[in-house]
Amino acid sequence: MVTVRVETKEAAPISGKPWTRHYDPDVPASLVYPRVPLQAILDDAAEHHPNATATIFFNRKRSYKSISDAAWRFAAGLRRLGVKTGDRVALVLPNSPQFVIAFYGALRAGAIVVPCNPLYTPPELQHQLADSGATVVVVLSRLYPVVKAARANTQVEHVIVTKIKEEMPPVLRVLFTLAKENKDGHRQPFAGDFVELSVADTGPGIAPHVLERMFEPFFTTKEVGRGSGMGSPPCTASSTSTAAISSWRAASRTARASASCSPRSPLTAAPRSRPRRPPLASRATARARACADACWSWTTKRRWPSSCASVMTSRGFPW
Repeated sequence: MVTVRVETKEAAPISGKPWTRHYDPDVPASLVYPRVPLQAILDDAAEHHPNATATIFFNRKRSYKSISDAAWRFAAGLRRLGVKTGDRVALVLPNSPQFVIAFYGALRAGAIVVPCNPLYTPPELQHQLADSGATVVVVLSRLYPVVKAARANTQVEHVIVTKIKEEMPPVLRVLFTLAKENKDGHRQPFAGDFVELSVADTGPGIAPHVLERMFEPFFTTKEVGRGSGMGSPPCTASSTSTAAISSWRAASRTARASASCSPRSPLTAAPRSRPRRPPLASRATARARACADACWSWTTKRRWPSSCASVMTSRGFPW
């Protein structure tokens, strides 16, 4: 392993650079950077400071060793997808641990990283993907529709999707799933255009536990009909199950419609005096989501939603 030595070039503060007066006492103004690959710095940090904190995301801390191990698994996953030295891997990710993992994982796989602005519109992203020649895109689930719209006329073969909640603490992950994931657009439908590669679809030569470990917390997708996945067939059991569920729902709607149009007996012909209440399960689900939304707001922002604030104020809670 390459030994990385970072030496101080100039100590803070420096005249003419007033911002260096605000540096901590042990932070130099500039460094002598070693001439080593960028991923070697992560290797060195993981070896000499394995338990030191590398990232903090929603108060969840990950060490340098944890980030390094995840980057190695991601690099193995890219190589399994066929990524070679010099291939371009585009990252459409916000500031999150997934960006760090994908960035160093792509470098370790020999790829060239193409960071993309998460605020790009589809035409802007399409221009960057086509200009860079990226063959793999790593994207946040909420931004997947932008990549889907921008994929035409590019060389993109694989799209790897990650969810922002995967790096949250367990409690916040549950609250986010109940209160925010569907509401804020993080839960995207993939039926009809992409099929998620599950452990059962790994294909020959790929052990299921390897696929499960190397992409955590990512999952990869392939286009239906092109067979560009990791050895999986163009259609999987998941699409068949989706079709069966859709036909069952259609039959249920038809049966309910026919039942509502059928003539009623004299005992049931009287109109209802009040609107029909939602089923108990629907009311319980709505209340659970409202409670999860309130807990999410208090946990992340230290304040209750406005709807809860008015109720608590009227009942005498201090505010």
